[in-house]
Amino acid sequence: MNYQQQYNKLLEREAKAEAWLDDPKRTEAEIEKHIVSFNEILEKLSRMITKHKIASKFILGGWKE
Repeated sequence: MNYQQQYNKLLEREAKAEAWLDDPKRTEAEIEKHIVSFNEILEKLSRMITKHKIASKFILGGWKE
């Protein structure tokens, strides 16, 4: 798997996690339980952006296959 595919996969996980966390049905306890994993996803995305010098046009949308 190349870095673009890895990035796209992480970006997809981030979007799903964000939607889950933003759901008004979530309790504070549920959010607290999963916020660490969400932050880890964000950190991985950030490291990939820096390491691979990902252009701004790909940061939010990833690569289209």
